[in-house]
Amino acid sequence: MSNLFKELKRRKVYKTFGAYAAIAFVIMQVVEIVFPMFEIPLWAGRFVIILLILGFPIAIILSWIFERSPKGIIREKKQVNAKLDSKLFIAVLPFVDLSPNKDKDYFCEGISEELINQLSRVKGLQLVSRTSSFKFKDGNIDIKEIGSLLNVKLIVEGSIQFANDAVRIAARLTSVETGYQLWMERYDRKLDNIFEIQDEIASSISRTLKLEILGEKRTSANRHSSDLDAFQEYLKGRYFWNKRNKGRLQEGITHFQNAISKDNEYALAYSGLADSYAVQGWYNYIEPSTAYNHAKEYALKSIENESAIAEGYVSLGYINHHYDWDWTLADKNFNKGLQLNPGYSVGHHWYAIFLASRSDFSKAERSISTAKELDPLSMVIKTAEGWINHMSADYNKAVIKLEKAIKEEPDFPWSYYVLAQAYEEMGNHDLALKNYKHAFEISNETPFYLAGLGHIYGLTDNNENAQNILDQLKALREKTFISSIDLALAGMGVKADNQTLDLIMLGIEERVSALPYITVDPRFANYINDEIINCIETRKM
Repeated sequence: MSNLFKELKRRKVYKTFGAYAAIAFVIMQVVEIVFPMFEIPLWAGRFVIILLILGFPIAIILSWIFERSPKGIIREKKQVNAKLDSKLFIAVLPFVDLSPNKDKDYFCEGISEELINQLSRVKGLQLVSRTSSFKFKDGNIDIKEIGSLLNVKLIVEGSIQFANDAVRIAARLTSVETGYQLWMERYDRKLDNIFEIQDEIASSISRTLKLEILGEKRTSANRHSSDLDAFQEYLKGRYFWNKRNKGRLQEGITHFQNAISKDNEYALAYSGLADSYAVQGWYNYIEPSTAYNHAKEYALKSIENESAIAEGYVSLGYINHHYDWDWTLADKNFNKGLQLNPGYSVGHHWYAIFLASRSDFSKAERSISTAKELDPLSMVIKTAEGWINHMSADYNKAVIKLEKAIKEEPDFPWSYYVLAQAYEEMGNHDLALKNYKHAFEISNETPFYLAGLGHIYGLTDNNENAQNILDQLKALREKTFISSIDLALAGMGVKADNQTLDLIMLGIEERVSALPYITVDPRFANYINDEIINCIETRKM
């Protein structure tokens, strides 16, 4: 009942009732005084009163259905109530760098990302993650089109100007539906007040939408170092981490280390280091033992310095899954991280592929669906969705999902690699070869993808090309880390040099990241036995 009264108030039904009653009273007074003076028949006065009585419910109904706006009278749209189960979806676009040299890109992206974190604490809002929001960086796309692509009702955008140690931030909140600005503000402050500005923007938006911020004491300054130089180094680190290739990851590591050298209790910088090393471990850029031991050290340090940091627990869950092979602890840490930040799309994504590797496909699909809802344009997440379908042996669905994702963004090698595996299992070796080859070509000829190409050559009895690739990988192994699992995959079809079982056992010793998925990777189905499964299951760190 209370919700009904609030809705009546919001739709201005009470105001309409009061205004109608006042106007009706004036009209009746005019009828009572003026009609007798002009000897207007009595029935005419009665007719006016009847019209006023009949008009009252019509006015109330129209007030409920329509509203006044700058565009005139428009149909009333149902407002999302933050206290109900539904949520209001909102996207924060990357703020525009207005510095003269355009060299503050990392800072603008970082401020936008932190604003996403702050707004995620507003009860009733659902934030789209950075990967999707930042697709529209430097783009000249109509706000309604952005709203449609991201499935959001509201857009936050802005710009940042710098002048020595001062900063000017302009921010605005726009309704996708009407195109009108609901709120706009400009902040002229010293650079060391940047955290206050972020908190003020989040508070202003929540007040504008009449929503409640949860955990008022948890401000931007709580998440970050009070050292401004350390904060800027952290932003640079995350900027390069999001590029995800080997060279940029190393640049990111340097900036995270610089941040820690300025503040050795900076929890988010430790979390950034953990993620940087973990990703290097997944792609076999460096040996798993080096990558994941560093990652684990820094993840533990992040939650030691800040126990409420979701990123640290999610990073630990990823390490528990891919290196420790401790499934119980992985599940615990993923859930802890997601409990601290339910809007962390990376957490839902990593938890989903963990669940799929344990053959819990229904739960994995729910988790990846949440990740996709939070980050609808992320190619990593869209590819993971197709990969989960592949792991569950739903190859047709995997192909449909991956073909659609590739059509939208055709330069992500992992999508082609997973698509190739699906086509392989469907018996379409021509399309499998085409996609394995394309994945390798657009990945800057990464050994990880070269192994897949060698595999399909061997499977299709193209022994000469398969042997050449196997020889290339063995030569590369003299110079850099090449996992035994990559060698096993590439050499499967080479009859004269098939050491697949021995190489899988060596991969277990190396603790290669792909091994937790080996029971749901059909390419290895002919080689998996109880001994191998037992080795993996009992090698918990």
